[in-house]
Amino acid sequence: MASWKEHFDAWHRIRGTDLTPIKEEGQILAGREAEDVLRRIVDENYSFRGCRSFAAKRIPDPYSNRKREIDLIVITAKRLYVIECKNWSGTLSATNAGWLQRSHSRHNGGEKLHEDILALNSMKTRLLIEYLGAWGLSVDPADVCQKIIFMNPRLQILSPEIRTHPDIITPERLDEYLSSENNRLRSHEKFLSSVIGVLLDEETKGKVLDGLSISRVGREGHGAV
Repeated sequence: MASWKEHFDAWHRIRGTDLTPIKEEGQILAGREAEDVLRRIVDENYSFRGCRSFAAKRIPDPYSNRKREIDLIVITAKRLYVIECKNWSGTLSATNAGWLQRSHSRHNGGEKLHEDILALNSMKTRLLIEYLGAWGLSVDPADVCQKIIFMNPRLQILSPEIRTHPDIITPERLDEYLSSENNRLRSHEKFLSSVIGVLLDEETKGKVLDGLSISRVGREGHGAV
């Protein structure tokens, strides 16, 4: 079985190809493979600029008697971030019923309605705070933020309420950091360091001054996460 790093390398190669001649069927397959990338990071974590990141963490949901998966958790000196990563392509619009994704192709049926991912990730954030509390890590909800990262440059976000939402990181914004990262980094490291770069820059611009109140989430706290 291929490692998550190998799957991420495949996603990285897909992003670098010429998008115009690729058939939609190939895009769909590539998207499915790419969305599996972060879910394959189970016991590994990555550190960059004093931050730690953890991926594919499953936490219990006592309200539905199931487990919820968090794509990525990033801990900085100021905040704990709960991140959902999507590799959707096509167009995305907000509707009264949810988020409507439309494919560029006429051959695959064209539309899929998703639930509001911001609301879904907010629920996961609350569950994580409760879960950490059960393990003796008291987290101030004010220190926890959620983010939605759209990874695929083939996605066009039509609705401004999604595109300009402060908790949304668009493909264009992510690309600014990806293109500036050290090319000697492996593709998964380049992605994670870019995500951390976005978050740290937001903290600087937002003048976040207080430290994270989870007893600073040191090495032992990292293990608990």
